Amino acid sequence: MNCGDQRLTYAQLDAWANQLARRLLEPGVTAPILGPRTAEQLENGLAALRVSSDGDRLKELDALFPGPRGPPRRRTPGEAG
Repeated sequence: MNCGDQRLTYAQLDAWANQLARRLLEPGVTAPILGPRTAEQLENGLAALRVSSDGDRLKELDALFPGPRGPPRRRTPGEAG
């Protein structure tokens, strides 16, 4: 995965995604909808990939406009944003 000057191999991507999953499960995150929010474009994409790879619903958030959003939508792995 490439994003600007940041690059990750598939193994690095998989390790990061698994670490994120563990960090979410530790405090008992059980919400059916997860909205990752980060200023880092690469990290936001990785969070979206992790959530959608498990078939969970992703709620997109905009840090510059944190108001109400439309309904969440289910993404399939590999689907473009």
